[in-house]
Amino acid sequence: MDTGEFTGFEVALRKPGMAWLRFNTPERLNGMTTAIKRDLIEAVTQVQMDSAERVLVFTGSGRTFCAGDDLKAYRGAELGGKPLVPDIPPGHDSGLGTCNAAEFGWEQALDEIAAKTAISDQHPDAQEGVTAFHEKRPPKFNDWLRP
Repeated sequence: MDTGEFTGFEVALRKPGMAWLRFNTPERLNGMTTAIKRDLIEAVTQVQMDSAERVLVFTGSGRTFCAGDDLKAYRGAELGGKPLVPDIPPGHDSGLGTCNAAEFGWEQALDEIAAKTAISDQHPDAQEGVTAFHEKRPPKFNDWLRP
């Protein structure tokens, strides 16, 4: 089991069979980021898989245990500490490509994806799915898609 300071928390073994996890970003009210949550999952999994550890104690530094998601951190704030697991690489680069729906909404995102893939020139069921979405109705697919 890895111990030490990681991104947003630290893990220590204090007594035999007892692991302590302390959130250590009190200036951010110990708010969670995607990186912290990924490392937290890894740390909890390591404790679970370590037969010598029987208890995991969560604590927080500062005036609060954890304020939930740290929304400011999604704008690229650095929290320090070493990552326990590697970062997820940026979006894939395929014929379909990626589209940030949060940037302009789901409907426009679907239009962009459809345009990138020339979905209207593909199978009729693909076009039906997009059309049904725009018309706010359930799609009427051909029987070959049904189990």
